Amino acid sequence: AREAGVLGFVVIALGTAGWYVHQKIPRYRAKAAIRIANARQQMTNGLAQSSVQDRMDFFTDPLLSHIQVLTSRSVAAEVVRRAPNGLQLRSNDVPSRVIDSVVADSAVARDSIRLTFTDNGVLVRGARRVVPYGVRIVRRGVSFVVKSKPRDVSEGLLVLISADAATSSLQANLEARPRKSTDVIDIEYAATHDPAVLQKLAVKATRVTI
Repeated sequence: AREAGVLGFVVIALGTAGWYVHQKIPRYRAKAAIRIANARQQMTNGLAQSSVQDRMDFFTDPLLSHIQVLTSRSVAAEVVRRAPNGLQLRSNDVPSRVIDSVVADSAVARDSIRLTFTDNGVLVRGARRVVPYGVRIVRRGVSFVVKSKPRDVSEGLLVLISADAATSSLQANLEARPRKSTDVIDIEYAATHDPAVLQKLAVKATRVTI
């Protein structure tokens, strides 16, 4: 995988993550709009020959081609690899801003990690000692850092899932649609995670190409 510019687009707008309640479970949405710069030229590798462009005009739609890439499983898998926090390791009650430096085993089985936040650090259920804030916590299949004690939260549950399951979830909840009569693609990602994580993931997905 490689970081591109990306596919010649620029992010032109970010929507504020909103939420709605379905069966009492918060569900958030993050939105981004991207503009494909010189889409037709990219599809022809910069060639200016009219004959090439004529053939491309007939056979391809650059916006739809970009959408196919953005919503592909290979891109979703790369996003999970680069940003496991919120995808492989997720929580509905631990704020994402306090979790950092997540490293997850792609083949890890589903697991849960119960955390208790004290003034001095984090106590992981089953552990014998408190881990100071800012020190890496290592569990089977995952490691992460709790940067600081979250406000108004004394304990929380982290859920760890496999990279394959995280990829399927991301791909199922990520939508990309062309905006009519423009060179803009609207991206939307909806899930039950922390809205701050969703906004980052929506943008991250647009910055990965294979």
